[in-house]
Amino acid sequence: YGPTGSPVAIGRYEPESPPEDDYAPTPMPVDTDDYGPTYAPSMISCGDNSTWFAEGDPDYDCEWVTTNSSRCLLVSDEDVYAWEVCQSACETCIDLVACDDVSTFYKAGEPAKDCDWVAEDPFVRCVTLGDDGSYAYQGCPAECGLCDV
Repeated sequence: YGPTGSPVAIGRYEPESPPEDDYAPTPMPVDTDDYGPTYAPSMISCGDNSTWFAEGDPDYDCEWVTTNSSRCLLVSDEDVYAWEVCQSACETCIDLVACDDVSTFYKAGEPAKDCDWVAEDPFVRCVTLGDDGSYAYQGCPAECGLCDV
């Protein structure tokens, strides 16, 4: 039983006809009286890749990235950005609900260059600085592949 004394659903909710989207169990039990069934986890697991490193040097790993946020823009020899795989270090852990939100991101000084523009060339444009001081990978997580689960 949950904190309100009502039963807690554990595991997967199986409706008679599942919704069109895939659904997954929540990472923690959910009090169904408060929230109803859930079809996606309230947040995805988040961590840092233990095999990623920058500039061909194993010392330049996700732990090293943590000490300076500008290092999130570095790329590995396999063309993988730190922000893609050092999610804790770069604070790119994405709540799936945030992936559905409409973003207000646009390139600094160029309002026409929004998330749709980023999606046209994500490898190059996801590191674009936005008008609000955030990077495109922060303002356009879906376009930059952070919502792919």
